[in-house]
Amino acid sequence: LDVGSNHPIWLSNTFLLDVCLGWHGICVEPNPRHARGIAAMRSCQHFPFGVSDAASQVYLTNHRSDTLSKVVSRPVMMAVEINVTTLDQIVRASGWPPGTVIDVVDMDVEGLECRAIRGYPFRTYPVRYFLVEAKGSSRSLACIAQGLTKKGGLQFAGRVGGDDLYFNPQLAARPHVAGMVARRPNDQRTNAERWQVALREDGFEVP
Repeated sequence: LDVGSNHPIWLSNTFLLDVCLGWHGICVEPNPRHARGIAAMRSCQHFPFGVSDAASQVYLTNHRSDTLSKVVSRPVMMAVEINVTTLDQIVRASGWPPGTVIDVVDMDVEGLECRAIRGYPFRTYPVRYFLVEAKGSSRSLACIAQGLTKKGGLQFAGRVGGDDLYFNPQLAARPHVAGMVARRPNDQRTNAERWQVALREDGFEVP
């Protein structure tokens, strides 16, 4: 489940999983600029929505660029209106049956992570690994941590690049692997390559 997919390949943490390994996934990306690329280059289901803890309409700035966009509540020049929903609604609409374990959630929604996590149905769709951008105020990071640990039943494993990695000790076959990956701050490999190693050592079949 890639929340805030942005470009289908560039800087993607999940391209390896669905394109190279054949995993079934969901890509949540509201920027219309990336819709065609996701459809052409990815096998994931694409949901063109913003995410929060409630449905609404907001505006996406910088949507014509490949750089990161921002969400604002009022219309501004060169912004496009987008629909916002919850991850609960998106996962249910994907057709995945209740009780499905989500192996990896990768989230980068430019400061809206806390609200997005509030709208995720952890009890209905438990998560094995959760990777979330580690950027923002201490209050924002604390809100993310509380949501993932209290609501999601996850534990913090460490930092991988610019992301915080959490794991579910009840579902992860070898949760120490997540910690091992996170303890390599000087590792020059991409996040996708780190995940490939972790998944192989965690018992998944990885070419």
